[in-house]
Parts: sequence; C-alpha cells; structure tokens
Amino acid sequence: MTGIKVSPRNEANAIVYYTARDSLLEDIHSGKPLPKKYQKGYSRISQNEMKQLMIEMCDKMEYLIRLKQKSIENYNALLIMTGYCYCQNWKGHNLKEQNRNFMRMGKQLIKQGKK
Repeated sequence: MTGIKVSPRNEANAIVYYTARDSLLEDIHSGKPLPKKYQKGYSRISQNEMKQLMIEMCDKMEYLIRLKQKSIENYNALLIMTGYCYCQNWKGHNLKEQNRNFMRMGKQLIKQGKK
C-alpha cells in the first residue's frame, strides 16, 4: 500500500464530501426550497444550526487528521474510496482505475469514523 498518491484537488474534494455530506447540512438541504430567491440580509440557517454544523464538521476533520497522522496509507485509501464513490463528476477530480482496490478499506474506515 505504500506509494499511494492523492492529488491536492482529489484530497480537497474527498475532505469536503466527507465532512459536509451526511451532516446537518444534508438535513437543511433536503427541505423545501425558499419561496423567493435569496435576498441579502436574510439567513437560511439559524445561528444554532450553524454552530451544530461547524462542530459536526470539525469532529469529522479531527478524525481525518488523526487518521493521517496514524496511517497515511489508510488516510489515502479513505480519500480514494470517497473520491471514487462520490466525487467523480466534480470539477478537477481525476482518479485512476488502479485505485479501485482501496475501496473496501476506505469503507471500513468510514464506518470506524462514524462510531
């Protein structure tokens, strides 16, 4: 597993997906759209929701940082799996076919992170 490389853009895409999706932001996003187009000065997210969202995303970032410090190979495998499964159509994302074999390991690491 040594020698796995993840580009900065692929790393950014995977981190954003991992921290933001399946979070409070997803709950807010899944609601009905506002009846009028957004107008400056009005908030769509309450202060409490924003606080909860930031805490949740920081918890996920902490997990990723600790994982990177503990095992760069497992961290990269998680990024590759996340990118392959969820970010393929994002601008700037480029995964090679050879990285598919890391998907199983990445899925296990995601489960560990949600505990």
